[in-house]
Amino acid sequence: MGKSRAKRCYGFSLVEVLVASAILGVLVILLSSATGSLLNTLRNAHSKIDQYSAARAGFEQILSTLSQATLNTYWDYDNPANPNNYVRKSDLHLLIAPSTMGHAVFFQAPLSRNGNTTSSGLLNAVGFWVDFGSDSQWKPGHVPEQFRFRLMQGIQPADSLQVFTTTDGSWTNAVKTIPDVGFPIASNVLALILWPRLPVVQDPEGNDLSANFAYNSRQGSAIQKAQLPPSVQVTMIVMDEASASRLASGSAAPTAITSAFTNRFQDVTRFESDLEAVRAALTAAKVNHLVLSSSVTLREAKWSQTP
Repeated sequence: MGKSRAKRCYGFSLVEVLVASAILGVLVILLSSATGSLLNTLRNAHSKIDQYSAARAGFEQILSTLSQATLNTYWDYDNPANPNNYVRKSDLHLLIAPSTMGHAVFFQAPLSRNGNTTSSGLLNAVGFWVDFGSDSQWKPGHVPEQFRFRLMQGIQPADSLQVFTTTDGSWTNAVKTIPDVGFPIASNVLALILWPRLPVVQDPEGNDLSANFAYNSRQGSAIQKAQLPPSVQVTMIVMDEASASRLASGSAAPTAITSAFTNRFQDVTRFESDLEAVRAALTAAKVNHLVLSSSVTLREAKWSQTP
């Protein structure tokens, strides 16, 4: 038999162990950093979804309620004492007008609310607008007061409608009474823009019904008189709570916000450029924001080009 050979056992040197440990440590640090960054991104995404959820719900509420607007239009003599021809008439009223931030809309819809009860088919006066102010009238006593931009809704009960007793838009003041009728449905809503329109194929520029977004079924142009627009494009601009807290300056509305909307949304042909300018101003002020936009069809609209 040959001589037995001694078996050699090979291992890692101390230097190799130290190098491997260093590389492993770097990999752990990199993995921890990537995981932490991913978790922060997910937390921020969930936070933004939560913050904007109320605004999205308010936006859907505007679309749903506005789609039910009615005027109950009828034809009657232009002057019963000395009739010459028939004209459209309505005892109800749809009004889209400039507001503090963008536009406001007021109308009647069959929401069936009568005081604290509901009765099918009853008309209510409804309004949506954006306002800035305190939450002292509806917050719990132990919660600190906050001044914020808010999307407001007003619903006037059927038993106290004032639209039948006025010939102008003064009935809308009662719809905005806080907290009796008006109440907030979403915080940090910066602006509401309402654009009454004909179908795009019929009116590509969107200015046949209104050149300045305003619509008044009582005192507006002949084409607006006693009839609903076929559709209204609704746009809402919202910021997150972090930006609102950072810009908060007591009872005064933040100038970074108000200045961004100065002289905006007064001409329908400038809608896109105005929206782009507002978004640029908000971005420059480091305001995280979201734009919601959709077109709602008014189901009761029986629009006619005949005045």
